[in-house]
Amino acid sequence: MSDAAVEFVLRRDRVIVASALFLLVALAWTYILWLAAGMDMGAGIAVVGDTVWLMTSRGTLYGVKATASSAPVAFALHETGLGKRCELEGLAADTASGVLLLPCKTLPKNGRGVVVYRWNLAQGALATPATVSVAPGSLKKAGAPNVHPSAIEVVPGTDHLLILSSGPAALLEIDGNGVPQGELRLPRRHAQPEGLAIAANGDIFISDEGGNGGGTLAIYRCHP
Repeated sequence: MSDAAVEFVLRRDRVIVASALFLLVALAWTYILWLAAGMDMGAGIAVVGDTVWLMTSRGTLYGVKATASSAPVAFALHETGLGKRCELEGLAADTASGVLLLPCKTLPKNGRGVVVYRWNLAQGALATPATVSVAPGSLKKAGAPNVHPSAIEVVPGTDHLLILSSGPAALLEIDGNGVPQGELRLPRRHAQPEGLAIAANGDIFISDEGGNGGGTLAIYRCHP
């Protein structure tokens, strides 16, 4: 076989191998994306009394009583069905009303505004009223036209809600009727804020996935 023929065979084989590898990678990514589409991942956690509640991205609620035992425990299950209405992220407990708060991260059809669903634990159904909503015009007036909630908490001692937005990174405070009380843009170091907690003294804790960097936990002193 001549040198030209050998070179042709080598080039042909390299093309075949490269094409096969490309196909395998494409199939692998297709499978991973298919698995991710079917996952119902944890999207929020809250505590009511001695029960820890976990919310999935589709709005399923799991309640487990806190215990020191490592043995399997029974759990309560609420299928809210709210994942069909919007993408949910974040969970908080309004213990005074006996409801869990489930904010929509994004609304259908690129809708604007903020919608927080209220779930009555005792009845296993939407509470009355079913939502706390903030109209797009109110958000714009408050200086926060594009809020995408990633976490939510009840401000201690009030009926106000503090909403953490991941994009843009900001905090929005609203009252129990959905009227904005204030908005604060977070520093640029918050690349992907996802978790929120408020201490009894008013200090605010924000966990950040960090985007492509490492995760962080920031503490903002809010008490005198």
